Amino acid sequence: MLLLILVKTYIEKRMLSSKTQNKKGNWVVTINVNDQSNTPTFILEVFKNGSAFLSINANDRQPISYDGYISNLNAK
Repeated sequence: MLLLILVKTYIEKRMLSSKTQNKKGNWVVTINVNDQSNTPTFILEVFKNGSAFLSINANDRQPISYDGYISNLNAK
């Protein structure tokens, strides 16, 4: 249990996140990971129809993006 608390504290100190809703009603979640050598930024935009777009940018790598749909794994 102590290990989980230490890992959680370590991660929280190295991440900044924000969640906003844009004018179109879509949610945008931004996560900045503060690492010593690399500072990746994850931007997740979730649309009203359940689709989502994830963009990952880092200092030393080419940007990459994914798109798809968000669904409940337990839905039948």
